[in-house]
Amino acid sequence: MPPEFRAPGAQRLGCALARLLLLAVAGLSVAAWAQDAAIADGQVQRASAQPAATATDAMAALRGPLTPRSLVQALTVRNLELAYGRDSVAIGASLAAAEAALYEPILFATAKRTSIERQRTTEEKSSNVFVQQDNKLDEDGRMIEAGVRQRLPWGGELSVSARNAERSSNVLAKSAPPVTLEVNAGLVLSFKQPLLRGAGVGVTETDKRVSEIESLVAQWQYLQQLHKVLAEGLSLFWQAEVASQAARWREQLLASTASLGQDARVRVEAGKLAPRANLELARVLLAREADLSRALQTRDELKLRLLSSLDLDASELPGLQLDGQSVSPAVATPTFDEALAQWSPYQVALLRKRQGELRLAFASNQRRPAVDLVMSYTQAGLANASRRTAWSTVKDGDYPEWFVGLNIELGAQGNRKAESQFLAQVRRVEQSDTEIAAIRQAFLNDRQAKQMARDQLLRETALTKQEVQSRQALLDDERQRFDAGLGLLGSLLQAEQDLLESRIRAADAQGRLETARLALLLADGTLLTAYGIDTPLPSLP
Repeated sequence: MPPEFRAPGAQRLGCALARLLLLAVAGLSVAAWAQDAAIADGQVQRASAQPAATATDAMAALRGPLTPRSLVQALTVRNLELAYGRDSVAIGASLAAAEAALYEPILFATAKRTSIERQRTTEEKSSNVFVQQDNKLDEDGRMIEAGVRQRLPWGGELSVSARNAERSSNVLAKSAPPVTLEVNAGLVLSFKQPLLRGAGVGVTETDKRVSEIESLVAQWQYLQQLHKVLAEGLSLFWQAEVASQAARWREQLLASTASLGQDARVRVEAGKLAPRANLELARVLLAREADLSRALQTRDELKLRLLSSLDLDASELPGLQLDGQSVSPAVATPTFDEALAQWSPYQVALLRKRQGELRLAFASNQRRPAVDLVMSYTQAGLANASRRTAWSTVKDGDYPEWFVGLNIELGAQGNRKAESQFLAQVRRVEQSDTEIAAIRQAFLNDRQAKQMARDQLLRETALTKQEVQSRQALLDDERQRFDAGLGLLGSLLQAEQDLLESRIRAADAQGRLETARLALLLADGTLLTAYGIDTPLPSLP
């Protein structure tokens, strides 16, 4: 070895620089791990956060008449499908937090016991003149190594370990002076860095970033589920409200028919009506009782479905009263791009494309040859039978060992697997573009169709209200003529039936109008805002 490499000052300076470099790398890695851990903890906390409404608020909303707003508040807390969705969001956040532990330091330890019995080589015989005639080597040894390994953001790996190896043999025992135990200690710093395949932060963190996006997908899917459940619940509310109104009107009509029957019997006894009028009224009364029974059954079935969505049993049915007069406040209509930015299927498709692009970058990197830079620095110490002396020598750093090298791997016939995976991933990204375009076009047409449906139902509702007014006027006229003895009983009964049917048509049109408004709010992404539910849009940390 040249003299300048043996100079203690230069040697110690080089060793110190090597140690500082490796420790700086370790410090940066630990900082990256701590930052990722903090981000992961925040994701889990946000995912496990409770919805805006509390269970107490939900139960309070169920006391008294149930309005659309109170129904929405109760659904966000009590609906089991939404509870399942919140669990899925929490699972996604936990999986993302697991991938964020990519840079978590790893503690490792190795313990070995060895025994060797073999012939001695010529070189071994010539190295010790005292045991040249001994042809057999009988050696026992044990080795313990413990340390910490750290993954690096740019793809490398750093490890620091302490190693203690001890051995005893027949050759050492016969040396001059005799050695019963030889202790070899060392402090080892190792570094490995990919230069082509596997190099770079993007490649190292591919799984981490994909899992973060997957967690975001779960949040958007939960938001879509929330909109779906609320829209279905409100649609069911308006169906039940229409059925309740129809049942009330049929009860009123049945009571009016019964009262008319009493009046008719008096008129028959007075000779003002033919006896056949009693038979006609009895037939109509039975038919209207049957209609009322069917209306009550329809109303109760819809209310029971509403209770099921709130995770309540049938015992709550008698006390469930609906109030459809309280409508949702008006909200500003967003532009097409604003509405599209809040449309969950579109955002999920964008995120899936982003995942595909990350995997595409990874697949592209895997086509490169494997070239790794490997470095190691060891402070060694050797002593006879004294561990303390060996480690004291290690501490002094007088006997460094180091190496720098390259590991290279090339496919003998090219990397066909990586090339095929890369081409497949290119196709997946192209598929994502097609899916995004299809979702965007479908959303545009669907939103336009819902706007047209709302406008048509506004006109239909206005017409049905006018029909109810005209039917009411005809009934009033028919009742006045019957009371004056000029009208026919059959005409009066038909006018009452016509008014009832027009009211039911008007209520049904109003219910379908509210459902169309819900569908448009859903398409615009303003359904939650309209009903006072504050849910921030998912975003990457």
